[in-house]
Amino acid sequence: MKRLIGLVEELHQASKSFGPPVRGVGIGAPSIVTFEEGTVVWAPSLGWRNLPLKARLEEAFNLPVFVENEVNLIALGESWRGNGQGVRNLACISLGAGIGAGIVLDGQLYRGSHDAAGEVGYIIPNQSCLGGVYNGYGCLESLAGSMGIVRRALARLSDGESSALGKLGSIDPLHLTVEMVLSAAREGDSLAQSILSETVDYLSIAIANLICILDPDRVVISGDLAEFGDLFVQPIRSRLEGALPQMPDIVLSELGTDAAVLGALAIALFKTEGGIFVHKAHA
Repeated sequence: MKRLIGLVEELHQASKSFGPPVRGVGIGAPSIVTFEEGTVVWAPSLGWRNLPLKARLEEAFNLPVFVENEVNLIALGESWRGNGQGVRNLACISLGAGIGAGIVLDGQLYRGSHDAAGEVGYIIPNQSCLGGVYNGYGCLESLAGSMGIVRRALARLSDGESSALGKLGSIDPLHLTVEMVLSAAREGDSLAQSILSETVDYLSIAIANLICILDPDRVVISGDLAEFGDLFVQPIRSRLEGALPQMPDIVLSELGTDAAVLGALAIALFKTEGGIFVHKAHA
């Protein structure tokens, strides 16, 4: 919290040289967020539970603050300036430590009844996962998120499988990273490619479920792992082609991590103008 307040203060001070005053602050959190109250319900990566982030920041800066789920901001950013422009029904999938979806339906950001729409990281990908308790990261995230990918790779290395990852001395959990696993897959390492293939399977199931329920025009893949998007997009397309009643475009984000920043900017701009929308709904 101290670091966050310091960063906002730094940006606030820097903005004074631009002339116009700051109208508001947009914040993205890797969590379910009750938007009106601006409460971070549970962010495992930060250890924040039921944190009144909006109230704390408004008290610190005396400015309007808008706290939103990070992937919802990605969807807004992609709709405004990215691969979601002109798309009325859009799903953005963010891949990283967590896995989430931001959803735009008929031009409107969709949050759901409990501000929990798009929590695809909690999808149950197969029957062996039923009955589990997932109080931190969700079931899908524990398998196909960054830490899940590393954990599965370490288990295979510990079983004695040969891999360039082991030769690099990366069997130490403190040293092996998801970037190392995916880079090895790109370079042809058989163990890493097997881990990647399993990950694509898990993600394909989740994206298929999302497509069947929402029928979006486009699915945009974004997040921390987007730099490895070439390893995900076409394999996911191949697994789903012919399996679904309608197949949307599945594309990689061109904005990368800037999508969430643009979404935070958009939500602060639009909310201080009296309303937020991506595209006006038909009359």
